Amino acid sequence: VRIAIVSRRLAAAEDNSVKKQKLERELAQLYNDRSIITSRIEQIASKALSINRGGYLEIVTEKHMKLTKYDCYQS
Repeated sequence: VRIAIVSRRLAAAEDNSVKKQKLERELAQLYNDRSIITSRIEQIASKALSINRGGYLEIVTEKHMKLTKYDCYQS
């Protein structure tokens, strides 16, 4: 969600402005953070599932499941 917000603000920012440069740095940092988090999740899932459920690793890391059990996702 944050990446989408910053991307929209960046698209609306004036060219060569300080605000645009700040948003570009923030967006780059958000993508970097996402990459780090994804890598860490894959490491944890790999370690947890390597014990006796190696076949589930791809399901856990690749298959997108609907999040419905949380109040914030229910309308």
